[in-house]
Amino acid sequence: MGDSGDNAIKQIADDYRAKRQFKADSDAALVAKQKIVEAQGPAIWSVLRSRLKDKTDAFNVEMVEQALWWGDVASNQFTISRDDGAKLTGQYDAKTATASFRSSNGVNQTLKVSAESGRAEFVSGSSVGFEMVNSVEDIANGLLRDFSAN
Repeated sequence: MGDSGDNAIKQIADDYRAKRQFKADSDAALVAKQKIVEAQGPAIWSVLRSRLKDKTDAFNVEMVEQALWWGDVASNQFTISRDDGAKLTGQYDAKTATASFRSSNGVNQTLKVSAESGRAEFVSGSSVGFEMVNSVEDIANGLLRDFSAN
């Protein structure tokens, strides 16, 4: 082979080496994100549950009566019941790192824990993938707003 053939093989080998390195780096980043989700997912769920409970209590103070009842089912579940019998349930699945919220009056939301930013955050699904949710505060406000609106 002449110099041009050797140069072509060298370029092909360099490209292949770079491709393998990129895959190894990508795999390592994915594993690191999965470890963050596993370690921090339950904690962010706990923060969300606590914030929802606080907001349920604050709602009752604003109502000047008990209109919502908080129920601890388990550390990965809760219920909020309304005075008219409607019920909102929330559950965190550590295996899939998802939080789901369902109610008898139309709330149907699923959030996924992601670590794209290097820390666990809830993200919501869309037709183009997952988009960031603003904050635990916004999630709690939105759930209570949607639950009390219908």
